[in-house]
Amino acid sequence: METVLLSRLEGGLEHVAGELRTADTAIDDVGDEVTRRRLRRTWERLGRARKAADDMLRRLDREPAEAAKLLAKDLEREVCQLEAEVGLLAAEVRGELATTTDAYRTAAGEQLRAWRGRLDELRVQASLARMEIRDDVDAVLDRMEGHYHEAAHHLRMATTSTTLSSLRQAVRRLFGDVREAADAARDELARPAER
Repeated sequence: METVLLSRLEGGLEHVAGELRTADTAIDDVGDEVTRRRLRRTWERLGRARKAADDMLRRLDREPAEAAKLLAKDLEREVCQLEAEVGLLAAEVRGELATTTDAYRTAAGEQLRAWRGRLDELRVQASLARMEIRDDVDAVLDRMEGHYHEAAHHLRMATTSTTLSSLRQAVRRLFGDVREAADAARDELARPAER
């Protein structure tokens, strides 16, 4: 197995583990209980995914060359996805802990960039999807894109007189809509072929 690839995978998983450790304590400081519970569930899901990726990494050495190559490709995609999702979690936690409108706008801007990447990735997956689910996924992604643009609009229109709580409440709702649409798209893409 390529040592450069192994080093990159190990480094990515170490980065994910570090971000999860940081988020672990920060989530407890989030004031809104519903948001705190949702962030904790996300943190737990990402922790399980990181552990599964660690297990895949340890299996690489025991696999025959061709199987190891395929497993490494899967693992590389998984690590990349984990890094993106952990980055989104970290930005969301920073936004929830922000004490000024400017700090919140910065953190929410990070979330927007992360969601833009996720949306683009889902569009690529949708373009490669089976014909019978492509239209359903496209409709969900269009809805996701609309929520994304609405959140971006709220952030752009916020002024210095905009209260942090009103901005946070509006953008939190819109990011929730984006998250639900992303989950629906992911579920559609994972749907087994109909017989």
